Amino acid sequence: MSDNKIMIKFYAFIFIVCVFLTYIVDLNEQIHFVKLDSSFISNSFCFAILSGILTGVIVALLIEIRQYLLHKRQARNVLYVLTLNLYGTIYQQKAWFTYYINHRDSVIESNIGHNYIQQVILTYCAQLKTVDYNTFSKRDKLKAPCDLFYQQVCEIEGLVRNFLELQIIYNHVKISFLKNGDISGGVTTSSLEMCQVLQEKKKELENCLVLVENFGRVFEEIDKKNFSWTKEKKKIDEIAKKIEEDVNGI
Repeated sequence: MSDNKIMIKFYAFIFIVCVFLTYIVDLNEQIHFVKLDSSFISNSFCFAILSGILTGVIVALLIEIRQYLLHKRQARNVLYVLTLNLYGTIYQQKAWFTYYINHRDSVIESNIGHNYIQQVILTYCAQLKTVDYNTFSKRDKLKAPCDLFYQQVCEIEGLVRNFLELQIIYNHVKISFLKNGDISGGVTTSSLEMCQVLQEKKKELENCLVLVENFGRVFEEIDKKNFSWTKEKKKIDEIAKKIEEDVNGI
């Protein structure tokens, strides 16, 4: 959209210049304040050339405006889908943490601090930051929330990267088991240290969900016909609740 804005401004400038020059040439035809009548150039010739250029500029400007509106709609759709996917993935990770917290005997996965879900969250964050939603009007209902959300996405990204703390705690607990001669023992939330850090990360994810949900609601407020955030969110919540009850049942 940024490129479209630049080209629209460029064509609009050329349009104004051409209109001005065409008007001057046409006015000169009436007043003759500049004599343009030779075997090489005439007032009519200049008027014809400028009129042709003006027509071409108008066509190019209209095409660029159409492209701008098309890209604006596409950017909205992409933002909505990525936001919905980000919400679902964060909720899925939170559901896993909740399951481990509520089921103290369940063995925690060995890659708890860098599992595939966290990588997916980071991927969605990176994709969101590349969406170019740059409108002409600052009054656009999505522009301000979008600018704010871009900043919040960076915060979410930072929090997820800090999940490596989980891996450090996991390894620390695992090493303590080995020192005590427990080779086959699995790490669970019966370990106070592991339980506390999982609860902290769960709380951080809950805060992230609030940020994502607040942005997602904006789409439905703007266009209920094409965006159904409440309905889609309900489906995600239902699946996440099942994970919290039994991760093996999904």
